[in-house]
Amino acid sequence: MWRRERDLTGWMSLSRKPEETWYGWDGDRLTTVQTQQTRIQTVYQPGSFTPLLRIETENGEQAKARHRSLAEVLQEDTGVTLPAELAVMLGRLERELRQGSVSEESQQWLAQCGLTAEQMAAQLEAEYIPERKLHLYHCDHRGLPQALISPEGETAWQGEYDEWGNLLGETSAQHLQQPYRLPGQQYDEESGLYYNRHRYYDPLQGRYITQDPIDIKGGWNLYSYALNPVSWIDPLGLTQCDSEGCNNDILFTGGSGPDNKILNELGPRDGIDGLGSQNMKMYSGLLGGDILKPGILGGLTLGSVTQRPSRTAEEEVQAQIEYLAYKKRCEQKPDSNLSRCAAAIFQKSRKEDCLRMRQEWDDKWWPGKHADEIKNVKASLKNTLIDVKKRCMPTSGIPR
Repeated sequence: MWRRERDLTGWMSLSRKPEETWYGWDGDRLTTVQTQQTRIQTVYQPGSFTPLLRIETENGEQAKARHRSLAEVLQEDTGVTLPAELAVMLGRLERELRQGSVSEESQQWLAQCGLTAEQMAAQLEAEYIPERKLHLYHCDHRGLPQALISPEGETAWQGEYDEWGNLLGETSAQHLQQPYRLPGQQYDEESGLYYNRHRYYDPLQGRYITQDPIDIKGGWNLYSYALNPVSWIDPLGLTQCDSEGCNNDILFTGGSGPDNKILNELGPRDGIDGLGSQNMKMYSGLLGGDILKPGILGGLTLGSVTQRPSRTAEEEVQAQIEYLAYKKRCEQKPDSNLSRCAAAIFQKSRKEDCLRMRQEWDDKWWPGKHADEIKNVKASLKNTLIDVKKRCMPTSGIPR
């Protein structure tokens, strides 16, 4: 990356010294910005774009914090390459030793090797805690940063904005850069625009510079920001929501972008392709990238949706695989050449499997998630049992 600089006369020129910047994301939220000098990390309020904490670490401090793992120490000291399985076991043991709690399994393994936890702990390299500069964000009711406060209570940065997010003035005693604007927005120094996930926002006009990618689903005016920016926000650049309950009013499902492993396997469904974004609040089973408001899900109200448990990325993939497995069974059709009795028995078996698999999915991944559907299947199964008796009851000794 090349940087534009002004000389003493005010003339703008392109610097010949290249700069490299690394960015780290958690879904749609920018969490890490690392240059050749520093790393700046941002901690957000859970489930929102409101920043809470700014952590700045010099790269030199990060270098001091690096240490060899237990497996690396043993390999380098003995000159022996350890098997992959042993390296994994040593990695787990190291984590337990540093946490001060060695599992019974690890203790048994050490005993078989004639070693003790104390002997292995003596091999650990000391951990260095890097010095960091911490600042707390002070935001307004929308999540717009107003100030950065040091642990000593000093105001390290302060900004003043108008209703549409224009920065009217800022002061920074510690020369801090604060790029965050309205929720979901980041200031782009070169263009003067705000990056708003799916579009760029022009604060001078109070509107977007391109049309809404979800068309009129986001509103009749394809360029408008929230109509009342004091009470409403648009963190994804798609549609407005109440700043006090944005995450409760909108369900957002990631699209079929390169980061969505599940949809890459299934192929795109209806919705926005290529979002590849992490769910703000995922309704399991909706696999298109779409904005869903209360009432669209066939009468489903948000009050009937239980709180979604947190999962790792691997658990998320496994949950979707198991979801698709039971969905496939629930929607399976009987062969057209079956007799009336055989077709009824098939339907009975299918509904029993569907009921069992759906209940197992709920118990494992999201208790109460499909309570209404399970109740409906149970009621339907009673009618199916009656249908089996009617269709399979012999008449005059002739099977039906």
